[in-house]
Amino acid sequence: MGQLEGQMVSRVDPRTNQEIAQIELGLLVLSVKTSPGAVWAVVGPFEGCGGSGVIRIDPNTNKALGKIPVRCASDIAVGSDNLWVTSFQYREITFWFHSSGIITA
Repeated sequence: MGQLEGQMVSRVDPRTNQEIAQIELGLLVLSVKTSPGAVWAVVGPFEGCGGSGVIRIDPNTNKALGKIPVRCASDIAVGSDNLWVTSFQYREITFWFHSSGIITA
């Protein structure tokens, strides 16, 4: 779950409903989705678009692994080997392959 004040994602144990980890991302968390072996968070500033993108989180270590820059990223859909990231302001969809790192817009 994303948190506005802390700009982080919280990991919650579904059995106990207790928070077990906080992952600091440094930007406003707009959307969070999961895929096998990864958690994906769309992040951006509180105002404007600077620094927006998608951060990959390793669910085994609860660490942010890196950010894919996407201008004015607003939401994400996750497939088996790809991501679709929307940019509401620019009316764009960015398509990214997990395995190859190839980005198309």
